[in-house]
Amino acid sequence: MRLSFSVGVVVAVVALVALLLPRAAAEGLPLGGGSGLVFATAAEGREVVAAEDEFTARMSPFDRQARLKSAGPVSSAEHRAFAARSVLEWGDRDRRAITGAMRGLEARFTEIGVRFPERVLLVKTSGDEEGGAAYTRGTAIMLPAKVLGSATPVLRRLLCHELFHVLSRSRPALRERLYASIGFLPCGDVVLPGDLEDRRITNPDAPLFDHCIRVKVDGVERSMVPVLWSRTATYDAKAGKPFFDSMEFRLLAVRVEGDPPRGVPDVDDAGEPIMIKPEGAAGFFEQVGRNTGYLIHPEEILADNFELLVAADRRPPSPEIVRRLGEILGAGK
Repeated sequence: MRLSFSVGVVVAVVALVALLLPRAAAEGLPLGGGSGLVFATAAEGREVVAAEDEFTARMSPFDRQARLKSAGPVSSAEHRAFAARSVLEWGDRDRRAITGAMRGLEARFTEIGVRFPERVLLVKTSGDEEGGAAYTRGTAIMLPAKVLGSATPVLRRLLCHELFHVLSRSRPALRERLYASIGFLPCGDVVLPGDLEDRRITNPDAPLFDHCIRVKVDGVERSMVPVLWSRTATYDAKAGKPFFDSMEFRLLAVRVEGDPPRGVPDVDDAGEPIMIKPEGAAGFFEQVGRNTGYLIHPEEILADNFELLVAADRRPPSPEIVRRLGEILGAGK
């Protein structure tokens, strides 16, 4: 009787496990709080990268040309179709690499108090669609094939960086508090002066130039917005180099007007836009810290600091930035 009962229990447990296994696999790698990192099918990935969203809407003519390495004009539809063709299926080796890199992160996210969207897609691509860079769209992370062979600590840091972008995009109020913690406040999406707008370079993780920081330039207090554009008006298809090679980064002075706030490029006495490198802005590093050189947007500054917060394995030059970030994220526990 006891043996019969035990066998029945074992059979029931095995059946239950078998029933739950497919669901657990579908939920992917746990991120804490019921969230999971899910390996996307190629079909799911193509749907993500071919979608029309804030990124595709804000792309300039140069953006599309450079990504397709085309000498002529490229339509939004052509760009999205090209991006869709870059999506690849996940292999077992890739999955093992990601699983190894994610080991221990669920506990760390829970400890910090991070709450990700319920389902975060992980999409494998050739990298052709975005110059070989990892990036995010919506609640999906796109990883180029070349990074999957990286050492585990490198891949872990990359995943943390990209996961921050998904978190930031999914929780706008939290994003504003985080941006404000390093001195950046809303100013509306700034249109670049003159012909620079047609060669603007758009970051899929932060498509808008819509947050400014107060600093002093030559003793004058100004609002400055980080902006990106290409040094060349059109893409050099013969050279075939990644668009990053022609990228210029500056802080652009703006006048912030109206409600809601709107940033309008400011000019000097000669009528030229006021653009400087961060090193020329007094008070800039006092607000953003010196934990990263990736300064092209408050989103990227914070993503690099998020890596430091999660890893907690070294003392950064500006520990107060990381501490403040942890406090804001933990306030929602």
